[in-house]
Amino acid sequence: MVTESHYINEFPTDSDEGIMWKEENTKAVTNINDISRIIKWSRNICVSMFVLMFVFLLCIKLNAQQDLDMVSYMVNGIGNKNEGDYKKRSMKYEVVENKNEVDEGLLDELPFYTRRRLLFNSLPTLDGLKNVWEPYDTSDFPIFIHFAKNGGTTIKNVLSHCHHKVLASEVGIRDGHSEDKEINIVLFHGHPFVNVDTSTAEGIERAHRMNFAHSHLADVTVTPLIHEIEKLFSTQVFGRGRLFCIFRNPIERAISMFYYLQYADWETSYNPALNNMTLDEYVVSPHNVESDYMTRILSGKYFGKLTPHDFNVAVVILKRKILIGLQSKMNESMERFEQFFEWKFVSRDIDAQEECRSNLVNKGSNVNRKKYIIPDENTKLYQMLYERNRYDMQLYGIAISVFDQQQYLVANIPKNTRLQGFNSNI
Repeated sequence: MVTESHYINEFPTDSDEGIMWKEENTKAVTNINDISRIIKWSRNICVSMFVLMFVFLLCIKLNAQQDLDMVSYMVNGIGNKNEGDYKKRSMKYEVVENKNEVDEGLLDELPFYTRRRLLFNSLPTLDGLKNVWEPYDTSDFPIFIHFAKNGGTTIKNVLSHCHHKVLASEVGIRDGHSEDKEINIVLFHGHPFVNVDTSTAEGIERAHRMNFAHSHLADVTVTPLIHEIEKLFSTQVFGRGRLFCIFRNPIERAISMFYYLQYADWETSYNPALNNMTLDEYVVSPHNVESDYMTRILSGKYFGKLTPHDFNVAVVILKRKILIGLQSKMNESMERFEQFFEWKFVSRDIDAQEECRSNLVNKGSNVNRKKYIIPDENTKLYQMLYERNRYDMQLYGIAISVFDQQQYLVANIPKNTRLQGFNSNI
C-alpha cells in the first residue's frame, strides 16, 4: 500500500512549496487509502454473499431431503421412535408380496413439492389425540378403537369385567339412559358405564354437550369413530386421547363377519337374506360385502371409492397415533396395553381377576358360533376377497411391523404390571 511518508520524503519540507506539496499529497494519499479500503470491503462483501448463498442453497437441499424423508417415513413405513429419538430404519410390508401393489399410493412419480402439498396439507391433524411416542400421562384418555370382529369385545370385557374399569361405549344408554340430562355413571349387569353412547356420531355429539371429557368419569372410551371422538378432546387443557386397538387379518375378519351376520339378529347390520347363502354366493352378491373396513375407519372415508391418498392417511394415523395390538397375539397385546396404561387390578381378590382375564383372553368373547375354514390363497374365492380388501391387507402388514417396533414403548415396564395393585397368591 502507498504510505504517506513515502511521498513526503521525496521533497524537502522546510520551504513554503514543500509545505504546500506535503498538504496536497497528504490528501491524495488519504484518497488512495480510502479507495483501497473500499475495494477491500467490496471484495469481502462479495465473498460473504457467495458464502451465504452457498449455505442458503445447502440448507434448502437438506431441508428438502428431510421433508422427503418424512414423506418416506409417513407413507412407506420407515422409522422407529426409540427412547425419545426418532431414528429411521427400513421396514417392509409383510403381507403384500408384490410391492408394486402399494406403489400407486405413494405419490413417488410426482414432483416433491406437489407431493408434499397433496400429502401434508390434506392430512387431518387430530390434535386432540397424542402421538404414540409421547410419554403417557395419567390425565390422558385411553380410547379403544373397536374394529368389529377383530377381538375387540374380548378387550372390552377384560377391562370391564376383570379390571372393573368404567367404560364409555354404546352400553351406557341402555335401560333408558339415552334420555339422561346429566353425565353420570350407571350400572349394567353390575358393571359401570358412563351414560353416553360413543359408538355413533350422534352419541358423540350428545357426549360433547354433556361435557363428557371434562367429567373424567370414563377410564376407557370405546368407539369405531376416530375422527369424531377426537373432537371431544381437542379443547382439553389437561389430557388428550390415546388410541389403542386390535388388528386382525382382513380376509379372516371379512369371513367371520359374514358368518356372524347370519345369526346376529341383534345387530343393526343383520340381514336375514344371508342366512342360507354360501360364502361364494355372498362375495358375488349385491349385499354389503366387507371392503377395506379398517382403512375406511382410520381415513374417515366411510363411503365411496377409496383412493391412494385415503390409504396414506390411514397409514399415517396408524403409525403416529395408535398403540397396536394383534388378534393373533391377544395375550401379548393385552399385556402391552396394561403396561403402557399402567392398569393394575384394584380388587383385593386379584386371583379372581386374573382368572377372569385368563379365561377371556384365551377363550375370547362373542366368538363366532359357526365353524368355518379360510380358503386357500390360490383359490378364486380368496382372490375375490383380497381384491375387496386390498388396502386393508397392506395396512395389516404395516400394523404387524409397527406392533414389533412398539415393543420399545414398554421395554422398561415390568410384565404382569396388573398384579402389582394388591398382594396376590399368584
